[in-house]
Amino acid sequence: MTFGVQKHEGSKQVGLKQLGSKQVGFKQLGHKQVGFKQLGPGVKTGVHGVSNDDAAVAQRRLEDKQLKEKTNTDCLVKEQENVHLGIKVGVNITITGVPGQEGAEGNVAKKKKVNESMKANLGKLLKYNAWWTRKCGGVGVLDGGLATELERYGADLNDPLWSAKCLVNSTHLIRQVHLDYLEAGADIIITASYQATIQGFEAKGYSSEEGESMLRRSVEIACEARDVYYERCRGSSTDYLGDGRILKHRPILVAASVGSYGAYLADGSEYSGDYGDAMNLQFLKDFHRRRVQVLAESGADLIAFETVPNKLEAQAFVELLEEGINIPAWLAFNSKDGVNVVSGDSLAECAEVADSCKKVVAVGINCTPPRFIGGLISTIKKVTTKPILIYPNSGESYDAQLKQWVKNTGVPDEDFVSYVNTWCEMGASLVGGCCRTTPDTIRAINRTLPSRSDSTPLVENLQSEAGRVMIKSA
Repeated sequence: MTFGVQKHEGSKQVGLKQLGSKQVGFKQLGHKQVGFKQLGPGVKTGVHGVSNDDAAVAQRRLEDKQLKEKTNTDCLVKEQENVHLGIKVGVNITITGVPGQEGAEGNVAKKKKVNESMKANLGKLLKYNAWWTRKCGGVGVLDGGLATELERYGADLNDPLWSAKCLVNSTHLIRQVHLDYLEAGADIIITASYQATIQGFEAKGYSSEEGESMLRRSVEIACEARDVYYERCRGSSTDYLGDGRILKHRPILVAASVGSYGAYLADGSEYSGDYGDAMNLQFLKDFHRRRVQVLAESGADLIAFETVPNKLEAQAFVELLEEGINIPAWLAFNSKDGVNVVSGDSLAECAEVADSCKKVVAVGINCTPPRFIGGLISTIKKVTTKPILIYPNSGESYDAQLKQWVKNTGVPDEDFVSYVNTWCEMGASLVGGCCRTTPDTIRAINRTLPSRSDSTPLVENLQSEAGRVMIKSA
């Protein structure tokens, strides 16, 4: 099977200086020249706009806040007071250093603010975990392909920004796709920021501030979709509609997607991991840093590092998380042989890098053919006790020259779903889909998990991994 530039689906402002008309560029990387176009004084502004239903969404979000406080109270209170950690949520949080702060007074103020944010995010995580363990036996359902559905709704994604192009002019389509996946039963929706980078927006003529704004917007859209979904749940007299839609009020998480550097290059590098011989750790950290900071402060519940193609980039992500990022994250790698990640690096070694970071609460595989998943789960289990997440593609191959999917090379939904229970028995705690999977795929995954047992150690693992980094008993 050939792997080319196949794609998958894929806000608090911290100051970044205005680039103005300066020329910004990167050094030559192996055989690739990476650079940014010059930003003159006439760059575009006001690109993200405000949709007509934003006011209504804001009102719904306010109304939903009170309902959320009453939801799952019976399990949340107990889980927060005794979460297998022997400690409570409302205790001291350990932060080591605050980059960019000078002086003890400013450091203390910043630390207090970050502590409060970390408590809030951990509270969300604990609430979600409590629901999982009581209601679905520890197996959570992710969403499926975003770009696949955007194109079905008529979006033209033939652009270096790919699905992130819709953040500029088609936010309503992104919101609709999120809703479709929620109504199919997804417990976690992933934002449209996979291929959204500040550098990528700059290359299209937008300012760095506009790029940051669109990153934040990707999270806002997902949160709006969640709010609209909750309103529909309140207005429904049944959890399961005759047309297959699920309107069941449940905790839903928003994961902010961060694609690899190869996704930004838009040349298929995320499926080879080949960034050139001159690539180094510091370059990757510098490239991703601001984007990760913006997304971490945007209101997302966690960060999803996706389609990580090599060990070097995994290390870059892990080190960035230790630079004051205050929400949990997962790392998902991809493979084209069922043994190693696509660069040829050992999957076991890559998973060990992820396992070494206390802020990484799950490790897994995405955008990989379903037939390889079983063996990859076994490899990951040997090096980590963290929850394993699995969201493969449909198994189809992508023709990089024609820039289209090759027909009849994947598996139908029924075959895809036939693997799911086996993956869960092997240890997968989160299951969903990636490229070329649809809401029908996610709906079928829900249906094939009718007896989710309480044996999956998702809650204990997530709480211990998030808690060790975020919480310190008094």
